[in-house]
Amino acid sequence: QVVSIKSPQPFPTNRQPLPYSPAHQMSLLPLSGASGLVIDLDSSDDGSGKPAAKRPRHQDSQILARSPVAPSSSSGSQPGALQVPLYLNRLLEHSDPTARHDEELSLQDVFERHPSKDGKGPREALVANFMIDLSWLLDECPSLRTTPRLVVLQGDGAQGCEVAVAERVGSGLETLVHSPPLPIQWGTHHSKLALLLYDDCIRVCVRTFNDIYADAHCKSQALYVQDFPLRTASSPTDSFGTDFRVYLQKYLRRCGGPFDVSQLDRYDFGSAGAALVGSVPGYHTGPEIRQWGHMRLRELLALHARLPPDWPAAAADGGGSSDGDTVACQFSSLGSLTPKWLDEFRATLSTTTSSSVASGGAAAARPALRLVVPTVEQIRDSDEGWLSGVSVPIRRANVKDWLAPFWCRWGPAEPGDASWAAVRAQVAMPHVKSYCRFARLGPLRLFALPWLCVGSHNLSRAAWGELQKGGSQLCIRSYELSVALFPERLRHLESDPDRPQGRFLRRRAGGATAAAADVAAAAAPALLVPLGGATALAAASAGAVARLLPGA
Repeated sequence: QVVSIKSPQPFPTNRQPLPYSPAHQMSLLPLSGASGLVIDLDSSDDGSGKPAAKRPRHQDSQILARSPVAPSSSSGSQPGALQVPLYLNRLLEHSDPTARHDEELSLQDVFERHPSKDGKGPREALVANFMIDLSWLLDECPSLRTTPRLVVLQGDGAQGCEVAVAERVGSGLETLVHSPPLPIQWGTHHSKLALLLYDDCIRVCVRTFNDIYADAHCKSQALYVQDFPLRTASSPTDSFGTDFRVYLQKYLRRCGGPFDVSQLDRYDFGSAGAALVGSVPGYHTGPEIRQWGHMRLRELLALHARLPPDWPAAAADGGGSSDGDTVACQFSSLGSLTPKWLDEFRATLSTTTSSSVASGGAAAARPALRLVVPTVEQIRDSDEGWLSGVSVPIRRANVKDWLAPFWCRWGPAEPGDASWAAVRAQVAMPHVKSYCRFARLGPLRLFALPWLCVGSHNLSRAAWGELQKGGSQLCIRSYELSVALFPERLRHLESDPDRPQGRFLRRRAGGATAAAADVAAAAAPALLVPLGGATALAAASAGAVARLLPGA
């Protein structure tokens, strides 16, 4: 159901759309539902309730245009180039024809381009998702047909798995399907995770799309993909990597099922480029409160989100420039929010390393808030047309008047932008979820991000959790999994030249490059700067921005 909703007030003419950044290249995920609607925040209609005349789509010549920004390196060998294991999905149509392997990935890149030294497929695979068309997935990724052991964690009743499971079992291959328990009403298993276990490495992939055709090929999506080698006696101890492994094991134990989480002890996660943010259903108390949902994110931001001294003040919520301190929440499904809960969640997104411990890690000064969704017109004019609105199931009852000051449109800042990124945003509706903090810094006035969170979490209490009983209990209804990326962590990692066939990172080797990174870390925080690609990065210090893109 696609319904045009008029905002209580005209959309502020003095507010510019959010900058096109990784949070907008990679920002919204699917929540399947029988009914829903698309919010129309466009105040340009004539009041008749009918949509405006359809605009012509971009011609192919415009689709091939790119923004005039120096591309990032795919080799990872350039000194100072930060390697970010976060990618856009490769669309069936309209993907950038000049994109390198560090910008867009297809399902085949994940499941068929094996990182093992001998090139062999995985001995075991775990596929977790809400919707899984397993027969289609096996057709897309044939190596999964012959993987000796396949474990499926699903959330919609396994309606798309029966035929493929029977085929694999008939071939003598172990195939196990499990539905994680849902102890609280209205919850679901919504995480999108893939683990591929090889004899000499493991691939971890946190996605934002269901394993169905339209999600993988026709929507704007994102993937975190990273490979990890076997653990050896000489593997260095790394607290960030240890947390990645232990947290993944803990999350999978809570899901239950036949996957043996002790297998993860064989691998070295010391080069992890992201932290995991999970949600599991239950009433969490004591130390468990900070292990899940938005309280887990708050804990990570208090440890890793460092702002530079020249970080600007916030703009007003009700309009004005987006140049100031801002947090953006981009989603495709909206829960029933309350002002109290949004303040609670906003406190989490405002947290930094300098936040008061006495306040529970929440920051005193709050950034401006932006809630980003596509409009009815954008849905209609996309390649899928009205059908793409099924992936934006926002119920009328949840579009409350008090949320009106926070709404922003999806897409590029300039209506006439014909760059590849802008065209992509127009033709492929967002199905990825992202949350970030940003502001303009330096003489170049580049948008800078101290952190970015991408994954399956919608903007809802069911997904992120809600504090209860005076903050002594956190109630979560659904299973979710996202990744949080911090440039403070990424600046210490580089591509592993010993494993060029995969997506391996390693701690920066000793020498001038590592020393420079350590000096920079002590002098000023690192910040992500979206310059046109998913891996475009920069480091910022007081009053200046230094690009880390080779050739820039």
